[in-house]
Amino acid sequence: TFMKENLEATPMEVRRANNEAKEKRAKRKRSMLGNICFIGELYKVHLLKYSVVHECILKLLGYEMIDKNPIPQQISGQERSLEDEDTLEALCRFLTTVGRKMEDEKITIKKRFVAKAHADQFDFYIGLLRQYSNDKVRFPKSRMRFLMKDVLCILKRNYNGVKDR
Repeated sequence: TFMKENLEATPMEVRRANNEAKEKRAKRKRSMLGNICFIGELYKVHLLKYSVVHECILKLLGYEMIDKNPIPQQISGQERSLEDEDTLEALCRFLTTVGRKMEDEKITIKKRFVAKAHADQFDFYIGLLRQYSNDKVRFPKSRMRFLMKDVLCILKRNYNGVKDR
């Protein structure tokens, strides 16, 4: 936007404006990742319910639950939201933070219907990650695909070797 407003800007001013824009983006990213980790920690100490975490994950994926339908639906207009690197990194960090507790709850939930719904939802997230981690067209940057593959690898190892964040 700086260039649109200042058509006669010097190269030094353009560089300064670009650096400021990068700093703002980095600050927003740190803030978002901090908030995501905080939400995950609240869940881990039982201050948030699974349903809140489920909604957070769905929003990061660009999905939502509609009218008691057990299958999440993609939010119209947000088909490409996960392709944003910051959103994807937040999703992966969030799943790394809450994944172990979600897996544990999947095992310990006593009610059959609730346990099945919980397992289905978690499997839905993991299935999407598995699908996306191999999609070179939708995710051309290898960093993004490897972020997802790292989460899947951690899951496969049952979170062994992962520090409790």
